[in-house]
Amino acid sequence: MLRLFSVAVICGALLHISPVNAASGSGEYAVKGVGLATCKMYLDEKEKASNRYFQFVGWVIGYLSGHNRYGKDVTDIAPWQTTDLLAAFIGNYCKANPEERLVAATNRMIGALHPTRLRNSSKRVEAKAGGKTVIIYEAILRRAQQMLSERGFYTGATDGKFGPAMERAIRKFQKDKKIGVTGLPDQRTLLILFR
Repeated sequence: MLRLFSVAVICGALLHISPVNAASGSGEYAVKGVGLATCKMYLDEKEKASNRYFQFVGWVIGYLSGHNRYGKDVTDIAPWQTTDLLAAFIGNYCKANPEERLVAATNRMIGALHPTRLRNSSKRVEAKAGGKTVIIYEAILRRAQQMLSERGFYTGATDGKFGPAMERAIRKFQKDKKIGVTGLPDQRTLLILFR
């Protein structure tokens, strides 16, 4: 329930952000493939879990990769979000805007993600706890450390390293927020921490 609420909050923000326009000097660019489909088509295919739905999601991820390559001051527009989470963002936006094109919905998402993008290259680190591993950018782990420190959960160095102090801080935060206590900077934890 909390996950749906968090996704709804992010999608609500998408409705109020102007789309990103990377294009010619006059703002024109050609859209290819399923990016021209409507949000209603996206939702219909999602409901069926069809191969076409996975084409839609693949198109969105490819579009984001293009933005990573050609966007200004961006290395990774979605540095910690999984494909499933990004697809959920698009889906929730599309429910409110069924006639909008998939490309427009994706541009709205890019606009919403832009303030938290990864601007510079960052090495990836392994966060291990309870027999599980999360691969995360060092820069994102530093952001998490800073946020946990500001909220009184973490007192260690803001160095982008995952150690026992960071694991304990995440466990405390997860317990406080009544989410699965893994000790890892997983999707749900970061979604709640960074909102």
